[in-house]
Parts: sequence; C-alpha cells; structure tokens
Amino acid sequence: MPSGKQARRTIYVGKGTGDELRVLWLLYYKVSTITSSSPFWGLTPGIITELEDAAERLSAQFGVVLLSASSEVGYLLTRGHLQKGASRWPTGRDGQFKVKEREIDVSGSIRFGSLRGLASVLGIPKTR
Repeated sequence: MPSGKQARRTIYVGKGTGDELRVLWLLYYKVSTITSSSPFWGLTPGIITELEDAAERLSAQFGVVLLSASSEVGYLLTRGHLQKGASRWPTGRDGQFKVKEREIDVSGSIRFGSLRGLASVLGIPKTR
C-alpha cells in the first residue's frame, strides 16, 4: 500500500460492507500547483508503481486523479494513460514527472467537469 504522504492522498472506492467489502478503485490524487502561469502536477514514477502493485493485490483498478487548484475540473489517468504519459512527460531535477494540462490530453486521459462527473466515470451511483 502507498505510505507516508502518498497514503494521505490515496482513496479507496469500494462496494459492499464488512466482509463483503470489495475495493473497486485505488485512486491517488494531486492538486495542481498555482505558483506559475503554467500550472502542473508533480507525479513520481514510484507512486505509479506502488499503486499498480497495491491494486493488483486488491484485484482493483487504479488511477491518478489530477485536480485543478482553481476548480473541480480534473483528469482521471488510468493504467494505460499513465503508461503513455510516462513516456512523454518531462521530468524535473527531483525525478518527478512535471505534468502540464496540454500534455495530459496527449495521454488520452478522461476529463471530468465536477466531482460528480468523476464519480460517474468510476461507476459510483448518484446520492441524493
């Protein structure tokens, strides 16, 4: 399972209760930087590997949710999207991928306009 800061940014989406609980999605989320005119998300290759390993143990899907610091708009990057993006995204001196919005579209991610939109993409039923 992701540890440290990564654990605090990890969300488990499941179905059922008690012994019948099944994890469907393991999500890691990041909020974009707001310190420049070109916001970006920093994403380490290690967290992608940790998510992939944990999701495999749980028989769940995994993804990274990139949220805009200024709105509910964001992107869901699933396994295939992350693999495509990792081969194209530039890395900083710290080894993190520096993911900019224009580079996300190239990876074929799923864009959502609200948190309800994200829930819909994940197959979470609407609540009243």
